[in-house]
Amino acid sequence: MPISHIPYIESITDFFRMYGLGAPLHPDVMCMKLEDQPDGKLTHMPLSRVNFYRVLLFTNANLYFYKGEEKVKAVENCLCFSYPGKLESWTRSGRLHGYVVYFTPAFAGLDSTHKSFDLEYPYFNFDSDHMISLRKDEASELSKCAEEMIREIYSDAEDKLEIIHKLLHVYLHKVKRIYTAKANTLPNNVK
Repeated sequence: MPISHIPYIESITDFFRMYGLGAPLHPDVMCMKLEDQPDGKLTHMPLSRVNFYRVLLFTNANLYFYKGEEKVKAVENCLCFSYPGKLESWTRSGRLHGYVVYFTPAFAGLDSTHKSFDLEYPYFNFDSDHMISLRKDEASELSKCAEEMIREIYSDAEDKLEIIHKLLHVYLHKVKRIYTAKANTLPNNVK
């Protein structure tokens, strides 16, 4: 299928609308528990691309991602990553558990053309591992960070977006620490 025929989802709001998630609380960032998503949400996402970032922390999942012809099962305690332009498709059965953080490049201040981007965010590039398994303590630490962002986005505090911005960067750096440690344990440091 030519890439021009693959749907391109421009915004987080469009993604929420298309997949029956309601409306995000903010157009540039949204944090939520996966188990809080509506039961009627889409169970299959056909091949598409998005224009925002997404970090999924699955604590329990009945979900398969498709990488070309390969079907990859999301495992308990794992991270999955999405970034602008990435081709992806998935199928789920049953309720998902864990956390998802959606954010735009502008909200996070990410510039994928910057020369240090791949070093700072190695999990947001074409050559990155699609999914990484976590130990329970790693999943627990990231869950606490996600919970903090969720509390903030649902708060009435005037400075909540500033706090979420800072918490998001802490979260992304914790993910980098875990990702880098796991990538360095691969044979011959293959990344």
